[in-house]
Amino acid sequence: MPLCATPARVEDMRAEYARNDAWWDQLVNRMTTELQKQLAQIESLKADKSQSAPERAANARTLDSLQRTMERLMRAEQARAAARERKVQSSDGEARNTLVRRLDKLFAAGAAPEISGGDQ
Repeated sequence: MPLCATPARVEDMRAEYARNDAWWDQLVNRMTTELQKQLAQIESLKADKSQSAPERAANARTLDSLQRTMERLMRAEQARAAARERKVQSSDGEARNTLVRRLDKLFAAGAAPEISGGDQ
């Protein structure tokens, strides 16, 4: 088994991550929509002043549960955003470092191309 990933394997991994991201985005959208529906339903019930104490208590528990769910969803989404940012930064930094190393090797070997223009 090779120690490094082949280009085909890297592409498979990228496709897998993209599918996971798409799946997560769909999940976030579905959960947000459902939370909004439930919140609207409870708000419409709040307008009804004839609710009994057990009904009001059940609504309060539902609202508490909705709040916790939304907080978890927001924390997870913030973590994903931070991970994407780190990934972009490390990818950019890695590409830059690779280019610098390649240029250093070219200059050290004397194989750097002549650049025309500049100070003439």
